[in-house]
Amino acid sequence: MTGPGPVVVATEILSAALVRQGADQAAAYRAVVGVRPVVVSFATVAAVRVAAGRAGWNPAHQAQLEERLGRLRVVWPGPALLDAYVELRSSCLQAGHPLAEPGREPACWIAATARWLGVPLVAADAAYQGVDGLDVLAAPVAPGIVEDRRG
Repeated sequence: MTGPGPVVVATEILSAALVRQGADQAAAYRAVVGVRPVVVSFATVAAVRVAAGRAGWNPAHQAQLEERLGRLRVVWPGPALLDAYVELRSSCLQAGHPLAEPGREPACWIAATARWLGVPLVAADAAYQGVDGLDVLAAPVAPGIVEDRRG
């Protein structure tokens, strides 16, 4: 007997799980994810790394972040995922969907990853709603991506 299948988690979901200030939010997300295996897009990993750097995380916290990221199942881009991204982004542009807005390319990669894998996406960002072929498990809205960890 197998358990429930995997889910892709959006950046706001992963980041809440990685920072102390997101503990309450992470608990709410765990209720949505349940016991499903978690998968993340390379775009989520990149966004979390950039946000930690911008927040001035010290080297020790950066190392902890990298250790935690290293335990995740990350989907890296390849030709098939690239095709899925192009199709999703093109259809969003044609439909005037919020994921077509400038600066939403990382979100498109995340959505394309879930749709390409055929698994649900757990996200708090309402912009993911209404994408054909994308099963979104809505999560409560998260606060910011990372906390300041300069100390």
